[in-house]
Amino acid sequence: MKVLMINIIKPIKGSGDGTTEYSYQLYQKLKSKGKASVSIEYFLDKAKRNNTIGLMHVYSQMAHKAAMIARQNYDIIHIMSHEIGSMAKLLKQNGTQARIITTVHDTTRLEKGLHKGLLQKSYNLIVKNNVSDALRYSDAIIFVSERARRETLKKLGPLKVKSYVIMHGLREELFTAPIPKKRKGEFLTVGYIGSMAHHKNVIMILKAARIAKEKGLKARFLIYGTGFESENLQKFKKRYNLDNVSFRGFAPEDEIVGIYDSFDAFVFPSLYEGFGFHILEAQSRGLPVIILKNTIIPEEVKKYAIEVADEKELIDKLKDIQKNEYKKWKQAAMAYAKKFTWRKTALSIERAYRKYTG
Repeated sequence: MKVLMINIIKPIKGSGDGTTEYSYQLYQKLKSKGKASVSIEYFLDKAKRNNTIGLMHVYSQMAHKAAMIARQNYDIIHIMSHEIGSMAKLLKQNGTQARIITTVHDTTRLEKGLHKGLLQKSYNLIVKNNVSDALRYSDAIIFVSERARRETLKKLGPLKVKSYVIMHGLREELFTAPIPKKRKGEFLTVGYIGSMAHHKNVIMILKAARIAKEKGLKARFLIYGTGFESENLQKFKKRYNLDNVSFRGFAPEDEIVGIYDSFDAFVFPSLYEGFGFHILEAQSRGLPVIILKNTIIPEEVKKYAIEVADEKELIDKLKDIQKNEYKKWKQAAMAYAKKFTWRKTALSIERAYRKYTG
């Protein structure tokens, strides 16, 4: 079986991009099994700062790359991201005999109110067209959660080809690295890792930090990530003199386990996630995870998360964590997170491939 994976960005470990991590992990796992010849094509060496400009650069190459790929003798062509779903259409138009499978990670760009600015709206429209082409021209679709499948079909209509729900895995070092015994310190360390996009709702953490300071709660908030909202968040911190908040920038891949282990609790107030890696990652390291109530996150991922309605309730839950009231909950969450492995994901995807190659 000869397989080609197509991704937007060169799949390297620790890129900080979810779909790129997906491509990297599956490429490595399938290649190491040796049961298939696996290669990969990509458009960008690294992510462009502006998503719309980066995607337009990708589109300028798509027709040429599709024509080149279609002439080659692949059994399976796996388009790793719905954001380049139109590759399915271009490959079919160029006469490929390969079976085309596309992964749809989320419906973020189909949701209203999650993004700001004209460029983001333009980007959303481009992605919507790509998802539509993927659904129409692929031979099968992989969704990374049942919610992703349900919401995609609700927004774009019925699917005429076979679909699978195959969830992401977590990095192996999250399971294999020993978890250090927590030292009881004066302060509760509350962490966040993720982007500073509008829909990530990081401002909720700063509002909670403001309440914590006013109420004399001994907690410090460590925020890792970069993005469009960084400047506004820095202004909020300065306006309210939040000396209990520290912005740490991008979380390096080789330090990620130690960063999680430096927290006593993890807060992830995102309004929408296609999957929500960081929730399970934090739980795999034995951390209680607090999310926003009624947020759009796959049910499979948020199963053991602690839900809060607002910043005041978040502070109440942090007080409970200080009292160690979630000990059994943390243990159950950690055991559950360990079920999400890239090995399991790769095996499920390989089985899907073989259904189309005999």
